[in-house]
Amino acid sequence: MDKDGLINKKGNYTLQHKNGELLINGKKAADQVAEKYRSFLDKHPKFKIEKTDDDFDMDLD
Repeated sequence: MDKDGLINKKGNYTLQHKNGELLINGKKAADQVAEKYRSFLDKHPKFKIEKTDDDFDMDLD
C-alpha cells in the first residue's frame, strides 16, 4: 500500500477491514483498491492495523 501511495509507512496510519469494507485512515477505500488486495482481505475478514509514532498494533480476528 505504501508503493501505491495509499499510506506512508513512515507516518501514522490505520488500516481496517470490517463488514466487507477496507478503510484506510478511516475512509472507505475505492472498490478498485479493495479488489487489488482481495486475496488478503478474503483471508482476513476482520482486522485493524494501527501505526503511530511510538506504537504499532495489529488486531486480527
